[in-house]
Amino acid sequence: MQIVIFFLLFISSSLFACPDLSGEYLECRPTTGHSTGSIDMVVNQSSLNGVTTYVASATNSQTHERETETYIADSVLKVKEILDPENGHKIQISTLVSCVDEKLFIFVTVKTNGKETGFSKAQVYKSGHQLIIETHGRDGDNEGSDKEICE
Repeated sequence: MQIVIFFLLFISSSLFACPDLSGEYLECRPTTGHSTGSIDMVVNQSSLNGVTTYVASATNSQTHERETETYIADSVLKVKEILDPENGHKIQISTLVSCVDEKLFIFVTVKTNGKETGFSKAQVYKSGHQLIIETHGRDGDNEGSDKEICE
């Protein structure tokens, strides 16, 4: 019986294994033109108590600003509420980050005054030495997908 339980735990944990995305990528090129792309991307990752954290930093190709994002792949829904200073609307941002089948998944939904106004979902993985970022999202009435290839 213990062997069966160990085997099931091993299989289920391997399904949720986080990929090694760490590295330095000189350029991330969009394949559809729906995003600006970036240069000088650096992805660092660490693991603590079985939870993988990714810190990605890159320079936006259009604005030339350095942007840094942290993703904690713990499969826990995180909700943040902010008040829009321009119009006083309450904005709720929900984020879920998880790993499945050697891919990092990032889901974000945005609600304004309780009504969904946008979403974004991304899957990030490596193919050889390339970092692939596939996204799909909607902001208001605009919806689109993109794929960036980072080398």
